[in-house]
Amino acid sequence: MSKVLIGGTLSAVILYIIVGVFGYVTFTNFPGYTPQEALKNKNILEAPYQKDVVPITIGNFALFFAIATAAPLVVLPAKDTVEEIISKGNPQRVLSTKENIFYTFFLILICYALGLFIPNIGAAMTIVGSTTNPAVGFILPIIFYWKTQEDLPILSVTKITAILVAVLIIVVSILSLVNFFMTLDEQ
Repeated sequence: MSKVLIGGTLSAVILYIIVGVFGYVTFTNFPGYTPQEALKNKNILEAPYQKDVVPITIGNFALFFAIATAAPLVVLPAKDTVEEIISKGNPQRVLSTKENIFYTFFLILICYALGLFIPNIGAAMTIVGSTTNPAVGFILPIIFYWKTQEDLPILSVTKITAILVAVLIIVVSILSLVNFFMTLDEQ
């Protein structure tokens, strides 16, 4: 399994490096337009591309391949969670083939629907960065910490610090979402 993880991680890193390098290379020979000027644009996708589309095609294929091969790694844990919810702790209850196909299709359909309504990758990163990332990176660990430290008094320094961090993260997350939706019309 460690060989698979190392191979998969290295492959993903190489593919994303290809996307980044060839995305940057598309601006190197553009007359009167340096890569530095191209990167100053608010939206890099609106920058003028050179007539040679080979670097763009290579970058697009690498990105397509990276996303297509990563999709099962995203759908499987989500489907396992659905199965866990349906079985309600009964280990003998597993999804039938029909249920498996239905829930897989449903999860992928949700992803594609979100993909249709989220305008660009920057918007997706902003939404995830102000919702999922704070929850997984800060809020859930604080909740787990509180559960493991039940013997500490409520007014202990570490528990109060944990609450203050959680409140700060929640406030910043809400403000970033509000700012995102307010500036969405400007884009």
